[in-house]
Amino acid sequence: GAENCGTENRGTTAKRHRPARQSSNKITKYKGKPTSTSRRARYTPADDAKILQLMGQGLSWSAIAEQFPGRSARAIQVRYQTKLKATEEWEVKAICGKNKRDDGGWELLVQWKGGEETWEPYENMAETKALDEYERLHGRVIVDTVDAL
Repeated sequence: GAENCGTENRGTTAKRHRPARQSSNKITKYKGKPTSTSRRARYTPADDAKILQLMGQGLSWSAIAEQFPGRSARAIQVRYQTKLKATEEWEVKAICGKNKRDDGGWELLVQWKGGEETWEPYENMAETKALDEYERLHGRVIVDTVDAL
């Protein structure tokens, strides 16, 4: 009955886990590491800013999660409550400049409310008020033809 299943599983589980534990120190294995970032890419300042922006629009956690493929609504809620709500240091203060990358894409110099400045891909900042303000003052970053730049 049920007792035999538990005994069988215990035996095979122990054998099955032994190689996994031995190989868990390899860089390619993430099993069992304690940090929440071990299996998922870290949140970038732009991710955090986007979460804050969407929160400011009053969207639900599930609606916000739709903007972050691969992240659950719960994961984003935890990120907000543990890292963003208290500090909101990654809120965009202003966009200070633009630069064309080697691959032809654009990046923007973002000044965060926490004081830090980072270069972020245009795509990460596309829906921010800071970009709207920057383009109002300096013209559109991306236009239809290269000649117009």
